[in-house]
Amino acid sequence: MMDYDQENSDHEAHASTESVEESPSEIKNNGSSDNTDPLTEAFNSYHNLQEVLEKELHKFQELGKESISLLHGGAESSSCIHSGPDQAGEATSSRWFRSENTGEKRLTRLDSEVLNLLKNVEHLEFKLEETKRILDVKESQIRELESTISVSERGTEMDIGMDDIFQQKIEAEIGYLTFSRSVESLKRKIKLIEEEKALAEEAHETLSKLEEARTKAENLKTQARDLQNHCVDITEIQEVESFKKRVVKTTSCLLLQLGLLFVLFNIQFMPESETVVPT
Repeated sequence: MMDYDQENSDHEAHASTESVEESPSEIKNNGSSDNTDPLTEAFNSYHNLQEVLEKELHKFQELGKESISLLHGGAESSSCIHSGPDQAGEATSSRWFRSENTGEKRLTRLDSEVLNLLKNVEHLEFKLEETKRILDVKESQIRELESTISVSERGTEMDIGMDDIFQQKIEAEIGYLTFSRSVESLKRKIKLIEEEKALAEEAHETLSKLEEARTKAENLKTQARDLQNHCVDITEIQEVESFKKRVVKTTSCLLLQLGLLFVLFNIQFMPESETVVPT
């Protein structure tokens, strides 16, 4: 069992050294793959170093626990030797020497592993310092880039502002032209409306005059009809009067003729007188 533990501890120490040796290569590989982005490269290397440190500290704690358990096992075996009977003294003493030898070997191996871990920790601390320096350099570069970007953004903002002002000027001129054209068109429409209004007023006046003339014509027509009717009445009256005059004339003529005939008839039938009328 003790030999198996020794082999496991040796294997773990060798694996830890290999992991520590491989971690810089992994960091380098990550750095070479991320050449396009130096900030991500620095963060990845810092993260990998932190993980390796955590693994080494965890292994260091496990090794410390194993050394403490070995010390407790040696103390218990010594107490068993002192409390056991005298007949088993030789067997226990031989076991004690074997366990002591294996414990010393394990302690030497633990010391070597601790030294290796300390070296690895120092190496990792050195790598951490390098990564911190790289991060500081990258931060300074980022600040410089941000300052240059801010300056360029200000320049671009000024250019954008000038472009916006120029565009607004063009839009204002276009709006002024469209507004002036719309005003001119409105003025033309107003003139046309005024002319149409004047024509409508003239047409209304002419219509009113026509209506007045029509009413006058109708009145004249009615007056003419009345005059015509009056003339007809007058002619009828004149005809009646002329007929009356004719009748009177004819009757007077007839009466005169009758009177003359009566006188002539009387003269014929009267006897002749003997008196001579002087001539």
